[in-house]
Amino acid sequence: MDEEHFDRLYPSLLVELRSLCQAVGGGYSSEDAAQEALMYARTHLNQLRDDDKLLPWLRRIAARTARRRTTGFPIPRDVGEIDQWATVDLSIDEKAALSTLSDRQRVVVTLVYLLGYTEREAAGILGLQRGTIAATLWQSRRRLARALVGYGRT
Repeated sequence: MDEEHFDRLYPSLLVELRSLCQAVGGGYSSEDAAQEALMYARTHLNQLRDDDKLLPWLRRIAARTARRRTTGFPIPRDVGEIDQWATVDLSIDEKAALSTLSDRQRVVVTLVYLLGYTEREAAGILGLQRGTIAATLWQSRRRLARALVGYGRT
C-alpha cells in the first residue's frame, strides 16, 4: 500500500481505532493511542505484505499501543464510562450487570457485542486464542443472565 492511499483512509481509520482503543481501556488517551498507531503504521507500510490485511494489522497495533499506556488488563473501572466508548444506550440495570464482569470479560463483551467485532477479530486484537474469546463470552453471558434475572419484568 502506498502512503497516499493510506493518507486518504486516515480519517475513517482514526475513528475506528479510537473506538477500539477506548474499548480496550485507553480512556482519555484513546485518540492519542489511535494516532500513534496510525503514525507507526504509516512509517512501516513496507512491512505490510497484503493490503487486505491492513485493518487487522492496524487493530493489533492500536490495541497494543492503548494497552501499553495502561497497566494490567485495561478497561475503564467506572462502568458508567461504557457510554463513552460504545455507542449503545444501556439501562442502569444493564450497566450494573456489566459491572459484575471481570476486566477481561468486559473488554471481550464490549468488542464483540457492543462494537460488533467477530470473535476472530477480537482474538486478534487482544492477542488471545479464538477459543479463549468464545469461552470468555460464554462465561460472561452466564454471569450477565444471573445479574439480569427479572430485568424487564413488571
